[in-house]
Amino acid sequence: MVPQRGGHPGGRRADPGERSTARARTAEGPERERLWRMMTELAPVYRTCEARSRRQIPVVVVERS
Repeated sequence: MVPQRGGHPGGRRADPGERSTARARTAEGPERERLWRMMTELAPVYRTCEARSRRQIPVVVVERS
């Protein structure tokens, strides 16, 4: 998950037949770098977005709570 703006850190996720609550946090440091590399390998367009931006694009980790 790579949001364009900040948001609520909690939420509900629903899959057919399954419900769960989750907590979101912004990845930092080495964790962010590792996840960012994965994201840009899967979707190279994020490299373009990052190059055009004046800010670091946040990487959000969503974990079941």
